[in-house]
Amino acid sequence: MSDYEQPAMTDDMPPLPDEVTAESEEALPVTEKVEVQREFEDLTLAEALDLFVRKPRSTFAAFVRVAQQPTDTPNALLESIPVTMPVRAARSEAEAPSVIPDTSAEVRGSESTLLIGRLIAFALAVWGGVQMFSSQLFVEEQGLNVGAPFLLAGFGVWLFVEIVNLRLPINGRPTAAPQAHEQQLIMPALAWRLFLGIGAALTGVLAWAFNGGNQFTMTGVLAWIACIVLTIWTVAPYGWTPLTPVTSLINTLRRLRVTWVLVALILITALGAYFRFAELRTTPPEMTSDHVEKLLDANRVVQGDRDVFFAGNHGRDAIQFYLLAFSSTTFGVPLDFTLLKTLTAIEGVITLPVMYWMGREIIGR
Repeated sequence: MSDYEQPAMTDDMPPLPDEVTAESEEALPVTEKVEVQREFEDLTLAEALDLFVRKPRSTFAAFVRVAQQPTDTPNALLESIPVTMPVRAARSEAEAPSVIPDTSAEVRGSESTLLIGRLIAFALAVWGGVQMFSSQLFVEEQGLNVGAPFLLAGFGVWLFVEIVNLRLPINGRPTAAPQAHEQQLIMPALAWRLFLGIGAALTGVLAWAFNGGNQFTMTGVLAWIACIVLTIWTVAPYGWTPLTPVTSLINTLRRLRVTWVLVALILITALGAYFRFAELRTTPPEMTSDHVEKLLDANRVVQGDRDVFFAGNHGRDAIQFYLLAFSSTTFGVPLDFTLLKTLTAIEGVITLPVMYWMGREIIGR
């Protein structure tokens, strides 16, 4: 046989790569929707919401178990919290059909549908904002009532799209079976949380008693702050302390690197600051009744009033009035319309990175 002759095919020889027989077609796997176990802490917000709709009791139970997990113990001693999630997985060879379906077109179509849905949600939100800001008078009847339905519709479409996103063909990642947690680690943690919870309840009662009559007192404010800290400490992951946010912030600043996300965040914040401060002196040109009421309440704080809740003008929370009074007395600036607009613009700029941080913590990077 020469070097250029093809060998004769026999029954015991494997088929050539370009040949697909009935047996090879049946051996190739296809995907079907099955349920696998995943760790509850690895789920995204949309996945957790979808799982809660499907199985509310088991999802809530998993959430409670996650809240009780220690964070400063070795990984080998930590208990995993498995939940059952629907995924796309490969069938076995015996269950595979003789023809392999092409799912690439289905995936591309699903991704296109998701993109269209997100664009529709974005367009509805933008149109609602345009309706609100294009009204001649910034009143509830001409602005909020017209634009709010579009904003709510956009949010509803976005939420629906995110839930539909969970139906796409994906590969599940099964997790290891739960490991037994040592009893001596659970009991001290529960006792400590019980102690913190009692402290939070007691300081809450003190805050209510000393801040009675709608007037802040030094003792009541300290008890109020202590109640907030102890409440967070009670439900926080095991090992959390009031110094944890400080140390976490310091470590984050030490590890800070210049990335495109950081550059984009800085540019977006700078752009937002420009729009908030540009023509601030003349926009809006004159005060409305709401602005007058705010300055009058801030002046009451300067004069010595310490209201917990300001009942004037249908009732408002107190934070902005105390910030106005603090800015005026500390920096020696007049308590006027310019200070009110400047403080409001600063608050608006701060919300931009805060909203990014909140989205990153809830949804992910």
